[in-house]
Amino acid sequence: MSAPLVPDPPENPHATVQQLFNQAVNWHRQRNFPQALEAYQQVLSLVPAHVDAQVNLGSLLKQMGRLEDAIATYQQALALQPNRADIWFNLGNTLQAQEDAKGAEDAFRRSIQLQPTLAAAHFNLGRLLQQQEKLEAAVICYRDAIIHAPQLIRAHTNLGNTLKALGQFDEAVCCHQQAKTLIDHVYSNNRLPLHTDIVTAGISDHEITFTKLEQRSKLKKEFVTKRWFKPSDYDDIAIKIGEADWTPMNTMSADKA
Repeated sequence: MSAPLVPDPPENPHATVQQLFNQAVNWHRQRNFPQALEAYQQVLSLVPAHVDAQVNLGSLLKQMGRLEDAIATYQQALALQPNRADIWFNLGNTLQAQEDAKGAEDAFRRSIQLQPTLAAAHFNLGRLLQQQEKLEAAVICYRDAIIHAPQLIRAHTNLGNTLKALGQFDEAVCCHQQAKTLIDHVYSNNRLPLHTDIVTAGISDHEITFTKLEQRSKLKKEFVTKRWFKPSDYDDIAIKIGEADWTPMNTMSADKA
């Protein structure tokens, strides 16, 4: 049984809560789920309306496979702060993981309504619609994602794939060429990414092939081989120490493997 995390009695209750929250975040980042869970729960036992702790707890529960508990936690957070786009976004991801497509779509759309520039929400909604073969609607979402995040390689790739499925081959090729240009730019600057957004699958299955990638160094070729994957959804937005991280590649995100 783990030792109590809260000093007894606390000299400064506010400082104790913040310290607990910070520790929970650190354990969450380290994928120490049991300790993170205990710390978030202790924060909420002291401050039941600590919304950031609820958001991260929902993210943690989803990562632990406890989808119903995660959904309930996000709904509790939304009852306190219904206009938080990041919470609606995370709820959409969890509902999608639970195969509730309608609920997920509604949550993503609410997130976009509250934060129109949140490219990850546009992207994930596009992916959801693409999976349902609502291709024209998916195209709109991918275009919106690119407007708000022009460097989003996955969005260019998925837009190209969707346009190809619609028979719009010329524009599809342009999208894949843009994705290839962005990838080449990253590799030409010797910036090996820490996240898998840089290498997206699907392009090699179409007219555009990554011949230049094959000319790179052995290290980079090994990296491409190991990290090649089918485009996936963007992960949950988790809370850093005291503030929301709106970047979709948050290393603390609940869905990172």
